[in-house]
Amino acid sequence: MDFVWCGKPNAKKVLLVTSGTHGLEAGPGAATILQWLHTEQHKQLPDDIAVMLVHGINAYGWAYASRNNEDNIDLNRNFLDHTQAKPNNQPYTHLHTDILTNDVSNQGLENSIQFYNKYAKTHGKNTAIHGIAAGQYSHSTGIGYGGKQLSWSFITLKSEIRKQLKNANKIALIDWHTGIGEYGKPFFIFREPKGSAAFSRASQWWGADRIHTEDIFSDSDNPGYTGLLLDGLKGDLHDINDAEVLATTIEWGTYEIETMLQAIFIDRWLRVVDPDPNSVPSIELKTRLIERFYPSMPCWRKSVLLHAKDIYRDTLNGMRYWE
Repeated sequence: MDFVWCGKPNAKKVLLVTSGTHGLEAGPGAATILQWLHTEQHKQLPDDIAVMLVHGINAYGWAYASRNNEDNIDLNRNFLDHTQAKPNNQPYTHLHTDILTNDVSNQGLENSIQFYNKYAKTHGKNTAIHGIAAGQYSHSTGIGYGGKQLSWSFITLKSEIRKQLKNANKIALIDWHTGIGEYGKPFFIFREPKGSAAFSRASQWWGADRIHTEDIFSDSDNPGYTGLLLDGLKGDLHDINDAEVLATTIEWGTYEIETMLQAIFIDRWLRVVDPDPNSVPSIELKTRLIERFYPSMPCWRKSVLLHAKDIYRDTLNGMRYWE
């Protein structure tokens, strides 16, 4: 994991940028960081604004082309207090066996999707999405496993952030991901209610029409995602000088939901089941998996960089007037 600090060490306003929470999704986040550094905007920061860049939070997942870390933990479900009782994701328990006993042949993946769609039709789309994606703590070889203790990545990240941001009282946090939204376009996930001061500020910086709140993933029967990096860091950052924190996850859109669900099934199979990771079929599957989260099409990559340039600029411009 790499850390870069740009700006005065005692700056009161800090833009914190994190990438690679999910290893498979690290490339685009890293590309936006490198692009920003190459433009040398870090040499033009006001004295009261600094930028901290975090590269490769999930170093293992990036190296081995997996969303999860060395312990099969989904780091974006690990950032919570592990001394407390874990949330119970009952929908996942219902889905686990019927989906994950299928293989990852075309027919096996189709069978998994058919079962998922049948479950969604019976129990509701939000419940089905929650079951697969919201995080679970009961099946260590399953999807979205949040672990039983804090990961090395979380401990390392917390330690460095507390050390470097000790002078900050206003912190903007961007966590880069891929997989949700329109192809090659940014999809802002913002976990503050509409009408709040934070939502108003985010809308001014990035545009109200681009901000999606947590209600797109949950309903009254489902509490939402657990153990998110965004939530875990917000609590830690708020403890630093009672800092005001504006945090968002930005996804780069790739493919439709069924295609991405299949990718998640493939990722889990390669990590947990695959009898021969060096075989031609396994390598082909991994190549297919990487493409789902990090498309190779030049138009996709160009779009990411063009939009990212604007996002960095708009965020830093907004921070200039953050009082």
